[in-house]
Amino acid sequence: MKVRMIAAGLALATVAMPAFVSAAEDDAAAEMAATGTAYVAPAAPVATSVVLGANTPIALTLNSPLTTKANYTGDKFSLTVAQDVLVDGHVVIPRGTRAMGLVTYAKSNGSFGKSGKMELAFKYLELEGQQIPLDGTYYQEGAGNTAGTVGAVFAAGVVGGLVVKGHSAEIVQGKDFSATLLNDVAFVSIDGVIALDAGYHPEPVSMQTETEKERKKRLKAEKKKNKG
Repeated sequence: MKVRMIAAGLALATVAMPAFVSAAEDDAAAEMAATGTAYVAPAAPVATSVVLGANTPIALTLNSPLTTKANYTGDKFSLTVAQDVLVDGHVVIPRGTRAMGLVTYAKSNGSFGKSGKMELAFKYLELEGQQIPLDGTYYQEGAGNTAGTVGAVFAAGVVGGLVVKGHSAEIVQGKDFSATLLNDVAFVSIDGVIALDAGYHPEPVSMQTETEKERKKRLKAEKKKNKG
């Protein structure tokens, strides 16, 4: 987290001061002029730039259940920020902020005890009309039914194995996840009030999914890299 002071002139250029402040200063100046007292204008608020760094952890909670029975590759799903994110005691991302995720891979359960599989990606937060990019993935696999498959094959041959299926992959509503910020996020604080910096423009978030061919190629490359 980086914090730096910005000159008062820059603060006034980006944040409008309430009208009543100017009115109060005018009244004070008029009164002092009438009494012959020198008028000293109050100091302008000082703006502080606050940068919430990349990789800052964000606690998320799933809003609705997901399952390979009902969800497919490319489906979007919503989450909620479970804990306030603080900077110097000030909330910059409040609890309850909406977040979005994407089902990047879903395969239903199959014959011979094969379980359903589902991969999720946490994509962004919705904050002050901006999509703040997130980083994070989650993998869920249903329980297999290998023992049942073996028994069925011995009892009824291959046909028996075909009718024995594994379990769907299921993720319950309310499940907790942890994601991180993909990039730095710039805020401005004035007198304890924090908002996104007017000059902050997050990079666009892609909601595209991989093709099966692309996924296999990526997994193969990752496996090779881990071995090396």
